[in-house]
Amino acid sequence: MSDPFDLLARGDKWQLSAGEGLVFAPPFPLWLDVPGFWDEAHLFEYPLRPLFTVTWLDAAGAELRLVPGSRRWTPAALEVPYQRVLGIEAVETRMVLPGFVVGSEWAVRNSGAAPVVLHAVAWTTAPGEDVSEGSVGWSGVELSWPRRVVDRKGQALDLMLKLALARGTETWGAVRAQATADLPRFHLTPFWDRWDPRHGGLACRGDVGGIDAAGLVYLGVHRALEIPPGGVARLAVALRVEPDLPRRAASRPAEATAPRRASSFAAASRASWDEYLGTLPTFRCSDPYFERYWAYRWFGLRLNGI
Repeated sequence: MSDPFDLLARGDKWQLSAGEGLVFAPPFPLWLDVPGFWDEAHLFEYPLRPLFTVTWLDAAGAELRLVPGSRRWTPAALEVPYQRVLGIEAVETRMVLPGFVVGSEWAVRNSGAAPVVLHAVAWTTAPGEDVSEGSVGWSGVELSWPRRVVDRKGQALDLMLKLALARGTETWGAVRAQATADLPRFHLTPFWDRWDPRHGGLACRGDVGGIDAAGLVYLGVHRALEIPPGGVARLAVALRVEPDLPRRAASRPAEATAPRRASSFAAASRASWDEYLGTLPTFRCSDPYFERYWAYRWFGLRLNGI
C-alpha cells in the first residue's frame, strides 16, 4: 500500500488537527500567506481567532517582507517556503500538536557573505474585554492571558492561552490600544511604535491598564538570532490553548497524549499521525484513486475528532 502521506500531499489544502478538538480548517482563509495562524480555528464548536503570527525584523528594526512560495500540505503539517529576501531564505512548517498546541517551526538560512542579526517576534491580539489589568502573566518561559469564546448558541467557554518560544525568550510585552482593524501587520501594532532599533526587543511588561477596557490587547514574545554566512537558525513558536473544562473532561487530552520525545515539532506531529495511521485497517487496490480515497476518509475522521 502507498504511504498515506504521499497519497494525501497537496498544494491547495491547509486543514490541520491532532484529533482532539482543536482544528485549524477555515473554509475561506484570508491570511494563509502570512506566517502563523491568523485565520479562524475552532476548539470544539467554539471559534477562536487570531492564534498568532510571526514577524521578522532586521538589526535596524525594518520588517522583512516575506512572500510565500508553493505550499506543501500533509495531514501532519503545512510547509511554506518563502522567497529569498535580503539574502535570507526561510521555510516555515505549521502544525497542530497533541495537547491543544499550535506550532510554527522555522529554518532560516543566511545565504549572504556577512553575518546577520534577525529579530523574531511572535505576537497576537485579544479583545480588550477579555484581558483585564493583572490578568496577563509571564512565567519566565511563556506569556499567558485569558480569552472567552462563544459558540453559535451563545454558550461561553473560558480559555487560557500561553505563547512561548522554544529554547527561550529574550523579551516580551503586552499593550492595550484603541480598537482598530485586527490585522496581522506588525507596523500597525504598538510594538512597532515602541521598538528601539539600538537594542531591539519588547518592554518586558504588561501595559494593559487604562481608562477604557475595550479595544485590543497586543501580546508578543521576542528573540534575536545571529546567523553566520551560510548558517541556518531555527525557531519554534508554540501557542497552547487551555480550556476551562470540568475536571474529568479536561483530563482526557492529557491521558491520551503522553509526552513525546521528538527532535522537532514537525517530527512530533508526524509521529502522532503515524501512530494513528498505524492503528487503521490497510487497503490495497490496483486503482490508486481508491487507495487515496481510503486514506482521505480516515484523515477526515481524525481531523474532526474529539
